[in-house]
Amino acid sequence: MNRYTLRKIAAIFWVLISVNFLNAQLAFENQQIDFGVIPSSTPRIKQVLSLKNNSDHVIVVRQIKASCGCTKAELAGSTSIKAGEKRDIDVFIDTRGKSGQQAVIVTAEDVDGNACYAQIGYKIKAVYIINDRDEVIRIRSAQSNFEHTFYFVLFKEMGNGVLETCQSDDPGTRIKIEDTGNGISPMPGFGDAESRIYKITLSRSDLLLIPDAITISFKVGYSVDGGGLPVKVIKSYGIQRESMIKVNPDPIIFKRNGDAGNATFYVYAFGELIDGSVKILTDAKVDMKQEIVTNGVWRISLNVPDSKKIPRFLLIELKGEKKNIATIVGN
Repeated sequence: MNRYTLRKIAAIFWVLISVNFLNAQLAFENQQIDFGVIPSSTPRIKQVLSLKNNSDHVIVVRQIKASCGCTKAELAGSTSIKAGEKRDIDVFIDTRGKSGQQAVIVTAEDVDGNACYAQIGYKIKAVYIINDRDEVIRIRSAQSNFEHTFYFVLFKEMGNGVLETCQSDDPGTRIKIEDTGNGISPMPGFGDAESRIYKITLSRSDLLLIPDAITISFKVGYSVDGGGLPVKVIKSYGIQRESMIKVNPDPIIFKRNGDAGNATFYVYAFGELIDGSVKILTDAKVDMKQEIVTNGVWRISLNVPDSKKIPRFLLIELKGEKKNIATIVGN
């Protein structure tokens, strides 16, 4: 919530409070409540508001509503409030996904249209942040293992937290945790926030059995003096398998040339496959000419003596990477 929105809410609230003061038959005993600073790990906060009937007759409450969809307000007991009687309103605020200064206005309205208002304010501070924008781990088909490193940062302002456990739902994924100690957060936007920084390295050697996704669970504990609650954090990665070979055109087009057939295409390789030579495996007799255009790019010319025996497929192999390419006969 930006500053302009907060100022607008505050201005509206004070106008409402002025109206509430002039018509105080139904009123909240606490019209403005400040929760102060709460950690971002807090999923929900609860506040009990006391609604009082200051008139000399029964007031029937028609509705209780909040200015934010994240807030649920419930009137305890009957909607009829006798003269001088109080009734509690339980207010639950969902704070997930929020940051910075926040404010919610709760409205109680009777059947005659008279209303009263209360404002609940709070400020959310980050407990942790994961210095990793990646949501996908890309595995190249020629790789036999992978390693992925990121940082888990705990902000000390909300308590003296310690990363107690870090686990994966994939038994084959190994996790190495390195406590780099206290320091200033490396994340932009957090200024000089004092932090405890952990370096996390994920690795796996057997990629044949790797699942389509990996979920990492963190558990943060606090000392008795920290004042914070235990924090559970989930970080998920999708697994994307990528071929290191690209062929253009795909499929490969053989053109008839008299009784023979020929085709020219390019093989592009990436990363660790830029060196080496291209091997062609096929189900027909093929003469091949291979030229290196530049690092990682080969021009392949194929000639088939008998155009009636055009290969149905070509298996292109480059440093352990294999790729099946279909063939067609052009004009």
